[in-house]
Amino acid sequence: MSVVEILKALLPDLESQQERDEHYLAESEDDADLERRLHEIEERGRDVPAQAIALGLYER
Repeated sequence: MSVVEILKALLPDLESQQERDEHYLAESEDDADLERRLHEIEERGRDVPAQAIALGLYER
């Protein structure tokens, strides 16, 4: 069993970064807001080490 699977079993309400991003994008009010949010998510990933991105260990 992987660490992620163990964490999900222990904390079923814990969302992955991808799930958080999807919810954030779903809250957009129009196309312009969606584009802004997409750009924000893309830019956020540029300043974070790749390992942190893979593990979802960074904030919005």
